[in-house]
Amino acid sequence: MTAVAAKDWVPRGPGVVRFGLAGFVNAVGTGVFYPYALIILTALTRLPLAAVGAGLTVTALAALPLLGPVGRLVDRWGPRRVYVAAGLARTAAYAGYVLLPGLVPFLACSLVVALANRAEQISTPLLAAGLAPAGGRDRWLALSRVVFNAGVALGVLAGSLAVGAGARGAMLLAWGNALSFAAAAVLVWTLPRVAAEPRTSARPRRPWRDRPFLAVSAVVTVLWFTALAVEAALPVVLIERLALPPWLVGALFGLNTVLLAALQLPLSARVERWAPRRVLAVGALLHAALPLGLLAVSASAPGTVAAALVLAVAMTAYTLGELLGSQAGLVLLVRLAPAEAGGSYLAGHQLLIGAASALTPALVTALLAAPAALWWGLVAVTVAAAATAAPIGVAAAARRAGKVNAQ
Repeated sequence: MTAVAAKDWVPRGPGVVRFGLAGFVNAVGTGVFYPYALIILTALTRLPLAAVGAGLTVTALAALPLLGPVGRLVDRWGPRRVYVAAGLARTAAYAGYVLLPGLVPFLACSLVVALANRAEQISTPLLAAGLAPAGGRDRWLALSRVVFNAGVALGVLAGSLAVGAGARGAMLLAWGNALSFAAAAVLVWTLPRVAAEPRTSARPRRPWRDRPFLAVSAVVTVLWFTALAVEAALPVVLIERLALPPWLVGALFGLNTVLLAALQLPLSARVERWAPRRVLAVGALLHAALPLGLLAVSASAPGTVAAALVLAVAMTAYTLGELLGSQAGLVLLVRLAPAEAGGSYLAGHQLLIGAASALTPALVTALLAAPAALWWGLVAVTVAAAATAAPIGVAAAARRAGKVNAQ
């Protein structure tokens, strides 16, 4: 793509650099802890591994009923204030992991982290939508995905370098995490204020009665579940069941990461003129490519080179689906959420995402006894998601909310 063509997909507007940098710094902190949380927190809290794992699961579930009040707070305060509050809360929680060892402080800090993570995920799309200039909302939303993927990738690398240093490395990572979230909060605080929209009625609108929004949220949640299931099951199946070399797993995830970072903005710009619901349907359908590739490799048991080629093609198609599905889903969720109740609507969506995140590991573990059932199940749910997305009738809802026609 030429430099001139790049002008067509680079987001613009006041504060875009600070917004992107805040998202990147925030994501680095997330990536540092995400894959190594059990190891790091066991070293910091001096609790047994089983207690740490159970505590993280319990606090993640306990945070879900609190998302409704958080969403209403976003509607009342605006997304910028809630984003900053969430960042400072995570700063305090990660400092607490270091300074307050023991079970009760661990559970309290973990609950704060779980709730603040969801609050940030509710606030970020609304912040992007509120700051973007006319006609630039979709690109700002795409930028939030780019910096998240790039930041998490860097964070995972940084965590891998420090996690082997035991308690000292864990302490450094925790303090680094605390600083990253504080820095992101400061950057967001310097952005222009996104004012909360006035309510049009005394009773706030709820997402559970909005069928188009629920349909989009359900499709996006299914795609999120698919990604988590693949991430959890792929290493086990390739290494333990198919006896393929471990480097293949790293290469496939590396390919996914590179494509996500390189193609999100240009691809999002290319499909801006397409109906988002159709882009979401195509993205959902492409999610089936990797499970189908794994089924083919499992059935034919080819050599390492042939398996690598098949899975590389499947991962490329799957990643394109991830790019299209995540972008179109985010665009539709923001468009369909009423301006005065955007926080409440996205909180409802995060409730579904949080439930899927909590339940996926146990479900995947149970299905790994029969990997073919897992892969066929993922093919089925992605096809069902595509069939749900394609006929979503969102034009009337979008017009009522004063939004761009989403058809």
